[in-house]
Amino acid sequence: MHNSKLLTALVCLVTAGAQAAQISLWHLDEGSGSSTADSVGPNTGTLFNSPQWEPGIAGNAVRLSGTNQFVRVKTGAILGNAANFTIEAWVKWDGGGVPGQQMVYCEGSLNDIVNLFLNNGVPSFTVLDFASWKTVAASSPLPVGEWHHLAAVLKSGTGGIIYVDGQAVATNSAMSFAGQTPTETDLGRFVGGGGSRHFRGTIDEVKVFNHVRTTAEILADYQQFTTTDLAVTKTVAPGTVFVGSNLTYTIVVTNPGPANAASVVLTDALPASVTFDSAITSQGTCTNQGGVVTASLGTVTNATAAVITITVTANSTGQITNTCSVSTISVDTNSINDTAAAIATANAATPSITTQPTDQSASNGGTATFGAQAAGAPPLTYQWQLNGTNISGATGATLLISNATFADAGLYTVVVSNGVGSVTSSNAVLTVLGLQLYAVVTLGGPVGSTYSIQYVTDITDTNWITLTNVTLPVSPYFHIDFGSPGAVRRFYRAILLP
Repeated sequence: MHNSKLLTALVCLVTAGAQAAQISLWHLDEGSGSSTADSVGPNTGTLFNSPQWEPGIAGNAVRLSGTNQFVRVKTGAILGNAANFTIEAWVKWDGGGVPGQQMVYCEGSLNDIVNLFLNNGVPSFTVLDFASWKTVAASSPLPVGEWHHLAAVLKSGTGGIIYVDGQAVATNSAMSFAGQTPTETDLGRFVGGGGSRHFRGTIDEVKVFNHVRTTAEILADYQQFTTTDLAVTKTVAPGTVFVGSNLTYTIVVTNPGPANAASVVLTDALPASVTFDSAITSQGTCTNQGGVVTASLGTVTNATAAVITITVTANSTGQITNTCSVSTISVDTNSINDTAAAIATANAATPSITTQPTDQSASNGGTATFGAQAAGAPPLTYQWQLNGTNISGATGATLLISNATFADAGLYTVVVSNGVGSVTSSNAVLTVLGLQLYAVVTLGGPVGSTYSIQYVTDITDTNWITLTNVTLPVSPYFHIDFGSPGAVRRFYRAILLP
């Protein structure tokens, strides 16, 4: 008797250990052909009536039309009368199809005995016990065209539980193990009655366990294909521009995984200092609404990236900071890298004098050099002037005066121009050293009045030459004729201008 009890105990321990296992897993990754492997068990599936292969939540998946297509995974029961089990599957429901129940996983004979299904889109789980069908169901239908994870759990003494996307959404304590033995197990259709209630949509990653999986384990299965770490980076070129010129932002959204990131959206609210020109994306669509660029990227798959290029025009001077952000309906484990910014600087396009010419002196016959620095949109051109008159050939940023004479003395300015505008520098005085006499015209009158100073070289000459026009800053005002030392004689007059 003692040996018999020991043997019985050992048998029970071995049996219990064998039962706590995953007994079937269909990745549905083949991508072609009419069969699909059971990765952990012997239950190779056969595709009936040519379901389509298409990309799934991971790898490939099987898409069913909702009319007559299905996958038979066993002629007989997989779970049968098990008192504890878990069924999991990823589904993307297309909507429509057969009203009422559409099977995802079904073990049955003439009756449906163990079913995971959608009832008008609502995730549901049914077991036929010895008396009647018992069901547990979620409260709302799945969205059409989106991947969702379903799990059905039967636990002895607790009942049935339905999970959606890793969360337990409903329970039914009245559910218990099946009272009949199934004769066939299918994916995508009801077994009994010759086959009906076909699923319309895509099925992937179907798992069957002959034990109760914990909430944490089911959540981990969901997150395996939904957990991502989206990241976004942004660069701008060029880093410095002139107002009216283009800036190009290059935004890269990466997904290192491990799961695909679904419904990814990149949002870029452009700063007021730029004007939107264009936006393109390597996938999905781009729109601009009131200066907010939205790139709807769809699914960014594991280990891939999407690139968005936005071109704008700088419309004001100063530092331009542009920030964007990325989001997904998938689980993003790190939100810190979901935003990125790029900084550029816009300068005035019209010319400006950054370094003014300074006063110079030279001895009679010596050398003097004037210089100026300017900023503005290129190309910049320079024109030097003496006493307001252009100097021929003086078109560089520096002006060299060689063999200076008293006639070179005076007020020097430079006019800097580009295609946008022009600016004139402040005056710089050239003093030619040596004994030199200058004619001075003394003007008296109301401050602010303007006089035309004119001269002739012969007092009898009536063809007066205008030397300059002067608006009196003070009265009296002394105007020096720097050109007088080179003249034999000059006679002057001043005429009040209206």
